[in-house]
Amino acid sequence: MVKNINAREMALDFIETVFILFLCFGIFYFIVIGGYYSLAEKVVKLVSALFILSLPFAILLKINHKKIHEFRHDGSIDDIIAYAAKKDVIIDLLIIFLITFLIIIIPFFWRIMQGEDLFQAFSTFALMFLWHFIFFHKKDGFGAEIAITRGLKLIDEIYIFFLPVFILIILIFTGAFDIIDLIQSITAFCSMYAWRKYFYYKQT
Repeated sequence: MVKNINAREMALDFIETVFILFLCFGIFYFIVIGGYYSLAEKVVKLVSALFILSLPFAILLKINHKKIHEFRHDGSIDDIIAYAAKKDVIIDLLIIFLITFLIIIIPFFWRIMQGEDLFQAFSTFALMFLWHFIFFHKKDGFGAEIAITRGLKLIDEIYIFFLPVFILIILIFTGAFDIIDLIQSITAFCSMYAWRKYFYYKQT
């Protein structure tokens, strides 16, 4: 049985249709008539790159969120799985400075460095520096080595996969994007990922 469509529903459908048509016309006018081809191309490239890098981050976020819930339920979320010595803390800081340096220096191989590159580098440095102190803050007893718990490791994995996404998200505020930005984000991810893999590997 087909339900009768009341006046309110018809009005909402009409408003929705008008809004979509107006939006499509606005985009067409902005790109075609306004001549903003290069800006539209940059937006499409940025959204595509964000989608590619956000996909593994989103998958890992869902998996690790489920693991955190399971470990919290069975009481093993605070189990210590690794220890960090003072040397590891220093290496992590060096990696942070290295990534920041690479984000700044990479553009020199293709073009003149822009203000967006510095903003990108220092914003990423701030995120990494903040997580550095969160990650290496818990000590297992007075004067003991820094303890890394199971839950902290899972959050750390999320942070590493979020890092390249964060670098590209910054570009939304600067309005600039090219292949160099993608290289910068992948370089940052690979550097931090390799360092963490080595850190956990030497614990075994």
